[in-house]
Amino acid sequence: MLCGDRRPKILRSRLLVLVGLVLLLSSCSFWPMLSRVEVAPAIISPNADGVDDVTLIRHRIGRAANLSIYFLDGAGQRYYFRDHQRRSPGRYEVYWGGAVNDPQVRQVGGGQIRVESRVLPDGIYTWVVEAVDDRGHQQRAAGQVTLQHADTALPEVREFKVTPEQFRPNEDGLDDQVTISYYLAKDVPNLRLYLIDSQRPRLKYPVILRNSNSEPGASGWHQALYDGGVHDQNGRYLAAEPPPDGTYALYLEAEDRVGNRVVVSSTLTISEGGRPLAEIAGGSIDWQGEMNGKVGVPVGRRLCLTAVVINIGAVPLRTSGPWPGQAYRLTRATAIWPRHMLSHPGPNSEGSGVSVSITTPLVLIFPSAGPLDVQKTWSRE
Repeated sequence: MLCGDRRPKILRSRLLVLVGLVLLLSSCSFWPMLSRVEVAPAIISPNADGVDDVTLIRHRIGRAANLSIYFLDGAGQRYYFRDHQRRSPGRYEVYWGGAVNDPQVRQVGGGQIRVESRVLPDGIYTWVVEAVDDRGHQQRAAGQVTLQHADTALPEVREFKVTPEQFRPNEDGLDDQVTISYYLAKDVPNLRLYLIDSQRPRLKYPVILRNSNSEPGASGWHQALYDGGVHDQNGRYLAAEPPPDGTYALYLEAEDRVGNRVVVSSTLTISEGGRPLAEIAGGSIDWQGEMNGKVGVPVGRRLCLTAVVINIGAVPLRTSGPWPGQAYRLTRATAIWPRHMLSHPGPNSEGSGVSVSITTPLVLIFPSAGPLDVQKTWSRE
C-alpha cells in the first residue's frame, strides 16, 4: 500500500518537472534574439514621387529585447530611426523613407525652429538593426542602403507671432481673440497647432483658426484669428468652453510628405475665459400695448419695452448698446415685432427701457455689439 501510494506522487513530480522544462525551453525559444533581418530595396529616392520612396525593414525577435535601428554615414555619424524600443518575441516589419530622429535647434528668419526629424541627404549609409536583452546580451545585423534624389528641404516656419500674447475669450467684445501669423517655406499636408499647460503636459488643446487668409498648410504668409475655440474655422458659433485660465505654450508643427518635421513655439495667456450665459428674469418682456404676443403701433406713436437680463454664468456680460432710452425712427406705417427678433437692450441690462418712434411699418432687430446672442436666448420662451 505504501509503494502504491508513493508511485503516483513520484510520477506527478516527474511530470511537473517535465512541464517546467518545456515551459523553460519555450520561454527561451529556439530562435536567436535577432534573426531574419532584411532591408529591401537597397536604393531609394525619398521625394514623395511614388517611386521607390521607401525601403522595408524586416526582422524577427526571439526573446524580449530592446531594439534599435540606426544608420551610419561615411564619417561614422549615427542617426536613429528606432532607439532602444521594447519588443516582445515575434516578427516585425517597418517602412523607412529616409527620415531620422535628429532633434536640433536652427536659427531662421524671425526666430528659432526645432527640427524633430529630417530626411538624410543623398549618399551611401550603413544600416544597423540591434537587439539587447535584459542581461545585456547583444545581437546585430548590418548592410548598406543608398539614398538618391532625396527631398531634404525643411518646412521652415518663420516669423511665428501671436498678438497680443494675452486675451480673454469670454465673448464680451473686449480682447476676445488673438492674431496668429507665420510664414511657411513649403507646402505641407500636416500642420498642427495646439496649447500645452506645463502643469498637465500630456493634455493638448487644439487651436482652431478662423478667418485665415489662405489654407493653413500652403506655402507663404498666413494670418488668422484664434478665439479659444468658441467658433470653428468658418466662423460658426460652437458654444464651446475655451481652455481654462492660465499661461500656455503654443506649438505649431509642420511636417511634409517625406517626414521632415519642425516645431516652433510661443506663449499665450488666457484670463477670464468662459462661455457667457444669461436668462431673462421671469422669462418675459414687458411690452407696452401687447396683445396675443404681438404689438401694433399706429403711425407717429411710440412703443416702450422693458426687460431684465440676468447673468447666470461665470464670466462678465457686456454690450455697447442700445442704451436705456434709445429711440429709433422707422419709415413705414405699422410695425409688428416677434419677440425672438429682439436682441438684448443694454449694458448689464437690469431694468433697461428702449423707446421707439414709429412712422411706417418695418421689422427691426436691435443691434448688439456684445457677442452674447440673446436672440437665441429669448426665442426659447
